[in-house]
Amino acid sequence: LSVEVCGPSKYAESKVDELVKKYSTQQDTGRTSAQHPVKEGAAARISGKVVAPSEFLRKVNPKTQNDRALALGHYLEKYSGFESFTTGELIELNQKAKQPTFTNVSATIAMLVSQGLVMGAGDKESRRAYAITTTGEDQLAEMMKSNSEQK
Repeated sequence: LSVEVCGPSKYAESKVDELVKKYSTQQDTGRTSAQHPVKEGAAARISGKVVAPSEFLRKVNPKTQNDRALALGHYLEKYSGFESFTTGELIELNQKAKQPTFTNVSATIAMLVSQGLVMGAGDKESRRAYAITTTGEDQLAEMMKSNSEQK
C-alpha cells in the first residue's frame, strides 16, 4: 500500500494517522496489517507516544553493527508495522537515524541469520526479505534490559 498526502506537515500526519487507524488491524503478533515506509522525519506512534528511530537506538544502545541491524529490524517490524524488511530498508532507516554507515549490510544480515536472530521471510518487491526471530527478540530485550540497568 502506498499513500501520498500533500499539504502542511500536520495535515499530512493527521491524514496518515487517520488512514492507519481506519485500515490497520492488530494481529496476535502486535503488528499491523498496513505497511508504511519510514519517510524523512517519520516517527512511530505507540500508545500515542512518538518514538523516533534514533531515540529507540539510544534505548537499546547497540554495541556492534550486528546489534544495530537487529535493533533497526525490530523497529521496522514493531514500530513501523512491517511484516518483514529488506537490507535497503535497514540502510534507509539507519541513515534517517543518523548512524554510521554499515560496512557491509548483507554480511551483517548473513551473520544474524547464522546466529538464528533473523530469518529469511521470502521476497519483498523482488528483494530478499528478513524477519526477526523469537531468539532475536529475546536478545534485543536483554540488550535493552542491560542498558537500563547501567543507567
